[in-house]
Amino acid sequence: MNSYTNQQKTVSLIIATLIFFVFVLIGISNFTKTNLFYVNLGGLVLNSFMLLIAAKALMKQIKN
Repeated sequence: MNSYTNQQKTVSLIIATLIFFVFVLIGISNFTKTNLFYVNLGGLVLNSFMLLIAAKALMKQIKN
């Protein structure tokens, strides 16, 4: 039973890491691609917020 919960934790950790890196890549592409300043700023703020949430989830997974 314990190995099953560890496996679940590992899978959710992998998914959280993938989401984290996807948000990082989206942020980088938004920063380099668009020249609309305010749209880019809004996207960057939203992206930072999502990154913060993903990082918190990752830290919670690692701690448990």
